[in-house]
Amino acid sequence: MKLKSSILFLILCTCAKIGAQPGFEGIVIEKYYIADLNDSSTPFFPVPVDAVTYRVYVDMAPQWELQAIFGATNGSSGEIDTLVIRSTQPFFNNEDRGMIFGYSIPTNTIDENTVLLDSWFSTGRSSSLTEGVVKPEDTNGAIPAFPNLNGLLQNNDPAAGIPINTNDGNISSISTATWSLIGINPTDFLIFDNTNLNGNELIISNGALTSFTTPLQGPNATNKVLIGQFTTAGAFSGQLNLQIRNTISGEIQQWIAETPDVGQYTSPDLSWQADQPPIVNITSPTDGAYYLSGQTVSVTAQATDIDSAILQVEFFFNGTSLGVDDSPPYEGSFVAATNGEITAVATGDFGVQTTSAPVYITVNPYGVDDVEQFCNKERVCIPITVFGAGITDVIGFDITLIFDNTMIIPTGIILKSDDLLDPALYSTDFSIDLLQQQMQIAVYLNELAPLGTFFSGIGELVCVEFVKRPAFGAVDSTVIRIASIQESFAGGSVVQYDSILPGIFSTVRNTTFLGSLAFWADNSPMVYDMDNPMDFLVTTITGMNTTCDTSSINVLHPDLDGAFIHDLENGAHLLMDRDIEDTTDVQAVINSFDAFLVRKVLIDNPGFIPSIFQMIAMDVNMDGVISAGDVSQINQRTLLITDEYRQAWNYNVDGTPIAGSSSSKDWLFVSKSTIEFDPAYARSNVFPKDDGVGYSKYRVPQVPSCLWTGIDNRPNACPDLVIETFYGILLGDVNGNYRFGHHAGF
Repeated sequence: MKLKSSILFLILCTCAKIGAQPGFEGIVIEKYYIADLNDSSTPFFPVPVDAVTYRVYVDMAPQWELQAIFGATNGSSGEIDTLVIRSTQPFFNNEDRGMIFGYSIPTNTIDENTVLLDSWFSTGRSSSLTEGVVKPEDTNGAIPAFPNLNGLLQNNDPAAGIPINTNDGNISSISTATWSLIGINPTDFLIFDNTNLNGNELIISNGALTSFTTPLQGPNATNKVLIGQFTTAGAFSGQLNLQIRNTISGEIQQWIAETPDVGQYTSPDLSWQADQPPIVNITSPTDGAYYLSGQTVSVTAQATDIDSAILQVEFFFNGTSLGVDDSPPYEGSFVAATNGEITAVATGDFGVQTTSAPVYITVNPYGVDDVEQFCNKERVCIPITVFGAGITDVIGFDITLIFDNTMIIPTGIILKSDDLLDPALYSTDFSIDLLQQQMQIAVYLNELAPLGTFFSGIGELVCVEFVKRPAFGAVDSTVIRIASIQESFAGGSVVQYDSILPGIFSTVRNTTFLGSLAFWADNSPMVYDMDNPMDFLVTTITGMNTTCDTSSINVLHPDLDGAFIHDLENGAHLLMDRDIEDTTDVQAVINSFDAFLVRKVLIDNPGFIPSIFQMIAMDVNMDGVISAGDVSQINQRTLLITDEYRQAWNYNVDGTPIAGSSSSKDWLFVSKSTIEFDPAYARSNVFPKDDGVGYSKYRVPQVPSCLWTGIDNRPNACPDLVIETFYGILLGDVNGNYRFGHHAGF
């Protein structure tokens, strides 16, 4: 734009450099206050009921300042870019203390009658010693405008946001900036000062309000400059042209509302028209979204109104109202039953409405169920299901099922369900094309179905069995989907559905390890009562990592059946502790007869062939051999000469404890699997001599306290989990006396 006035041209330089980053961010029109009957009934300069006070801010990027607002004429085209402030009703002016310019109002008067609502222009200041900020950015609450000396301006209409008696939008300021008028007749501004003029429109086509000596910036980081406050009972509209400057680079930008010239900028924010329709669009769901019948459809919308606030947003599906939401985020919901369109109607607080573009959704009642199962199962049955509102009057189905033949293939087994029809009344047929990765399935009435038989309702139609391929991992998944399903009806018509929710077949590792503790001699359970902890000696079971040096925080105990449940996520090894008190009299269970049996082994007595459990019970010092030292310790323990066995892992050869070692073991546990499959736990082929593998008096298995569950816990492994029994062995109790009454303290 070329500015016609030579004076204006000199001040508003049109040779502004075009910056890479625009400095103007928008015009903010704040609905500051709405007058009520109390404000209009007062004798102290009444405000029309329902009159709205608007504050207009220029919002700039950081480091930019406002130099001028103006109206000008394009010298080449003659087009006029006017500065306009307009209302359909006169602007309210407080003749008590009101002024043309807000900065001329003494700060100590804005708490009187209706002075706070006076109409005026400004340079950021809302009174002589305050600066205007949008109410959410007010840092000092209702000071200095409240309490109002005449008890006015108390309306808390939510359409005006934060009440002004909570945040009055005025903060302290030391600014002295004022407007200089160029090319403007000062009397044009009297409509903001003289109630007798009843003015409702200011138009400037060739003039400017400037502040070059004291450029204007906002009082905080958001950099919004208040340029005017206008109170009116009518519809408020306007148009601005601006000149701004970058305080760092010196770059100048001119922003023109309607006809920018080369080197100038424009923005739709520079004009706001009264009663402009709102803008509304549906953000969710997306157009063409798919839903199963019976699913909840959540709808959200965005709505804005450039010249007023949004009163409400009403949602519709196929023309039927879904409800109203009067605050953002605007939301609604409904249950999907049929195909159709969703619309949102936004209403501004002036009553103008806008209907959004429609969003179409597809709804059908069919889907492939998700199936999750443990990875050790090789086969899976995938249900094809009817959801939601269900179906009626269908006499047959043609289904195209798609699968990934590198992961699963059909077995040819199709299981019929009775959810929709008695299975005796219908049959199935199929063909499999592994190359195309398709399975064609037909479901139809058979010769037993009388006239008037239909598939109806909801539930499973059929279940299609697949077998996993080698590529399907232990923890893996694959998608099964229906490319199309065609319903047949008695009258010869068909309905086809193509957009059908796929199903996911996935596998997980079973991490539930079931264990039990039993005494070796009679398989009786080794129990514990959590409710009566003194009734039985406790066995503590703790999950451990692979190297048995880190334990889980979860500690287990057997129940009254000797059973326990361990989560393999807490470790594939188990640390088992069961130790008796040092002062316990063991003679009823461990005595000279046990020592006698050990002596039989020492002298190779052919009349006594011990079991693996007895061999482990004999090796009380846990050095891996049966020796006279074991007999000595059993005798000493029987007579309480020693309070615990001296064992090879925690005592020196001179009988002194190894520093840092814990107490000796009284009980050891061996899994049933170990007994059955580990050759070291089988009798030596040349017993009592040593064959280098099995047990003999020269070779006793070293039983660890930290036991492997036997479960391969690697992520790519899928073991079969079984119930594992752990046999308890009381060291020194060679003849198994513990089984007689399960003596207390043991």
